[in-house]
Parts: sequence; C-alpha cells; structure tokens
Amino acid sequence: MKYTGVIFDFNGVLFFDSDLHETAWNYMSMKYRGKPFSEHELEENVHGRTNEDIITFILSGYPQEGVSALIDEKEGFYRDLCLGDLDRLKLSPGAIELLEELNTRNIPKTIATASPKQNLDFFVEHLELKNWFNVDDIVYDNGALPGKPQPDIYLAAAKSLGLAPSECIVIEDSNSGIMSAFKAGIGKIYGIGPESQKEKLSNMDAVDKVITQLNEISLLELKDYS
Repeated sequence: MKYTGVIFDFNGVLFFDSDLHETAWNYMSMKYRGKPFSEHELEENVHGRTNEDIITFILSGYPQEGVSALIDEKEGFYRDLCLGDLDRLKLSPGAIELLEELNTRNIPKTIATASPKQNLDFFVEHLELKNWFNVDDIVYDNGALPGKPQPDIYLAAAKSLGLAPSECIVIEDSNSGIMSAFKAGIGKIYGIGPESQKEKLSNMDAVDKVITQLNEISLLELKDYS
C-alpha cells in the first residue's frame, strides 16, 4: 500500500532528548515528592504524556491553579538543559535527509507532539523547523485535546494534512504515543529507538516496523507527488 502523508512525534523521534526530559522530570519528582521516577513510571506515566497528566500523577491533590507554574518550572529547566549542550541541539540522525526528500517529493507531513507551545516555539527557533514544516499545521499540547494514549492528537494531525488517518505513516518512540496512533487508525506505525529498545518495540502488536533512525523509512511506501 502507498501512503500519502507522514506524521512525526517530536521528542525521541525528530530530537533525541528523552534523557533530558527524564532529568527534568526527576528534578521535579525529587523536589515535590522526594523520590525520582522508577523506570516503569517513566515508561508508562511520563514518556509521551502531557505535562498536566504527569504533574497530576506525581502531585495528586495539588491545587489545580498551581499546575501551570509547575509545568513552566519543569519546561524552563528542560530548555536550560538543551541550551547547556548546544552540540546535541540538532535534529536526530537521518532526519534532515528524510525531510529533504519529503520536501522534494511534496509529501504532506506534520508533527504531533505532547510538548507545550513554549517548547514548540523553542524547537522552531533552534532547529529551524520552518525549513520542512508548516508550523501552523503542527499539533501540540494546547490543553484542548486529551493526551496520548488517546487518539485525538493523531486524528487532529491527520486532519491538519487533509488526510484520513489510514493514509498516514506515524513515527513514534513511546508506548503511549504508539497506542495513540493505533487507536487513531493510522495506516502504518514505525517504532523508533536505540538498539536496546528494538526488541521491546518489535513485541508491540501496534508497531509495523522498528527503526533506529529516520532515514531507514522506506520512501517506496509513499505516493510520489514530485
């Protein structure tokens, strides 16, 4: 089958930064509940989830009016980590090659991310996303959509491209993101991760193919609009 468009998760896919988010969330967890996240908590309750969901998980009973300030604190800490290591503040291996080829062939593409607007603006500026994406099409955590693993973010991303979910390929790295894409009826789901994660990703029924970097995606699966 030939697919029509591509939807990228961002963190852990276009930008390999999962460890930076873990560091920032463990900072928050240590500060506000006195212990870091376990590996299971990171996998099931952090990666791919919205900030509000994570804050609610670690600080149950915290006044709702205080959540926004805590999100700002965490994301500010995260962005400082990014700026503290400019050598790694770049798109993931193989990303530019794939994005340039998609541009050349005029293949519709967008991003569906659990990141808030402040982080999206940060990525647009520092990673020059306007070279490959219509920023207005990008779906991010604006507080209006249920977070992953609910399907809404991928339904919205497909709609922003004017496509049915079944016409799209999605590239994801987290359990919650993969389940979100699956529930949305996405046509093909690539799981991306390091070699150490390949077996786990391969064992997920929703994942059609596992890759370690983006230029391993087969362009033969995409309709040619060049």
